Amino acid sequence: ESFHRATYGEPRYRPSPLAARMIAAGRLGRKTGRGWYEYPDGASARTADPDPPAPGGGDGRTVAILGEGTLAAGLRDPRYRVAPLLRQRLATA
Repeated sequence: ESFHRATYGEPRYRPSPLAARMIAAGRLGRKTGRGWYEYPDGASARTADPDPPAPGGGDGRTVAILGEGTLAAGLRDPRYRVAPLLRQRLATA
């Protein structure tokens, strides 16, 4: 609320009604062990999310260029080092 007042009531900085309800409910984050996230067993930080699996189980180095837009054309441009590598990968796929 103080930031909203400091910006002269600018509507885009209006605090979320949900935040006010969370404060009223005592969900103050790390101070209480509950907030936007849960902090189990007095942990000082939120536990990290597990790494998502790689799509398709690949190594993440093979790339396919789909489409014909400006970016696709730029990636195919032979002046960039990435283009020959992409062509080589696509030829062996």
